[in-house]
Amino acid sequence: MPEMAGGGLLGTPDGAVLDQVRVLELTRTIGGAYTAKLFADAGAEVVKVEPPGGDRLRSWSASGSPAGGDSGDGAFFQFLNAGKRSVVIDLDDPGGRDQFMALAATADLVVEDLGAGTVEAMGLSHAELNESNPSLALLSISPWGRGGPWDQRPANEFTLQSWVGSTHSRGIPNEMPLGVGGKLGEFLVAANAAALGLAALMAARRDYARGEHVDVSAYEAMTTSFVVYAHLYAAYASDARTGATRSIEIPSVEPAKDGWVGFCTITGQQFKDFCVVIDDPEMAEAPRLASGDGRMDHRDEVWNRIARFTQAHTVDEIVDKATMLRVPVAPIGDGSRVAQIDHFAERGVYVENPGGFTQPRVPYQLSAR
Repeated sequence: MPEMAGGGLLGTPDGAVLDQVRVLELTRTIGGAYTAKLFADAGAEVVKVEPPGGDRLRSWSASGSPAGGDSGDGAFFQFLNAGKRSVVIDLDDPGGRDQFMALAATADLVVEDLGAGTVEAMGLSHAELNESNPSLALLSISPWGRGGPWDQRPANEFTLQSWVGSTHSRGIPNEMPLGVGGKLGEFLVAANAAALGLAALMAARRDYARGEHVDVSAYEAMTTSFVVYAHLYAAYASDARTGATRSIEIPSVEPAKDGWVGFCTITGQQFKDFCVVIDDPEMAEAPRLASGDGRMDHRDEVWNRIARFTQAHTVDEIVDKATMLRVPVAPIGDGSRVAQIDHFAERGVYVENPGGFTQPRVPYQLSAR
């Protein structure tokens, strides 16, 4: 029997909605592991297949120090794999392939991210899996998708952000462009992949239909998620700037008396209300500062006017005033206090992991359960 990979289900709604679903996970990336986690969070039985020596994420931590607890696994591994079962299989060995095929014969879905053509080379193609389990769906995640001259081309989160055009637009004009941190692309790809995998296994259950092979391209998923405004301007406003220079939002992350505070004024009305927040209504009436491009062109002036107010007030004072005027705002912190914020505490957003750290629960609640 496979053993538990990362502890029991944490913060999962009572009454699992996918408790009749079995998923076989053959992944090596964060995106693949999180795809399978979404199924486990919803109550599916997920069996994680690890190579001899275990998943490399077991020993990884951002700080380089162990997370604690009895498992000896890093916090991120425990978060990604809570509720899954784990089995070690050497897929380079013929006996290991037979062991995997036996597990696949009773599964509803296989999730893999080993790269285009890899499972086929192992003798684990969708056609071969379907020989003993015709309704089994296969969900394959890869950087570029299958087919085409780039399907074997190496890529990762950072390079894919550049390929979709996101990196070029972020940062200060004439300075180094910036990528988005936090592995956001991998989590976005997982959200797309999990939805498609669920659709595939539901379709296969209708009238005992044949399982689909779902091909998910990380690049294609990120193209829709990391869209930059310059493309929209070019399509709908031919006389507007088209992204020849990069920019950041102004206001954005601004200095307070005791820390940092973040704003995001998407609409013209929000910027006018922001100017009221910082006691500078005259700035709202200046035509040259009315647009994001205008504020970027005069950024030193705008930053100085913002700082005159923000550096004289605490983060809490600024957040309270901006919230009262319905300006999107947030304190910029390291996350150490977020679990104690009243809204999150009342909703039970954060739960304690047996490994000795706090983690978010599943991001939904079920009204009928």
